[in-house]
Amino acid sequence: MQYNENFINPYELLGLPPASDIALIEAQFGALAKIYNPNVFQGDKEFAKERLLHLKAAYEFLSDEKQKREFDQTQQSKQKVNSSQI
Repeated sequence: MQYNENFINPYELLGLPPASDIALIEAQFGALAKIYNPNVFQGDKEFAKERLLHLKAAYEFLSDEKQKREFDQTQQSKQKVNSSQI
């Protein structure tokens, strides 16, 4: 799964504000991983597996310091462009 302006925002997937620090990302991922663990999830196990895969991909993406920094800079640039168009 790729994250860029054309795909899912990993912060949104994890339910975090943009440019969150790694400690918050780790804590949020840990909490969501417990909820969507297919062994304990009370609903559809296939949904839980898929959701957990997406959460892991977002976490791994944001855990890479270089990728996170580039993504954050791209998002900030997009916000500046959008705010100047208003």
